[in-house]
Amino acid sequence: KKRKSEEQLTDIYVIELFLVVEWVAFIEFDDLCGQPYGSAEFTAIAARFHTIFLSGVRKMTLKTKANARRFIVLI
Repeated sequence: KKRKSEEQLTDIYVIELFLVVEWVAFIEFDDLCGQPYGSAEFTAIAARFHTIFLSGVRKMTLKTKANARRFIVLI
């Protein structure tokens, strides 16, 4: 059981996770979709965890278009 851990999931990025319990991750929306991650990072997350809880998802607007695109790629 870990709290505020970091996972080296790709060669480029270390992804900060709020809570990890074996194959389950709890991640803040801004920590994931508010960062310059793409399909490679999201694929690495999916390979590492079978369940992901995403917290703090807000209403998507034109001002948050980049975050919305990352969210779509994620799901």
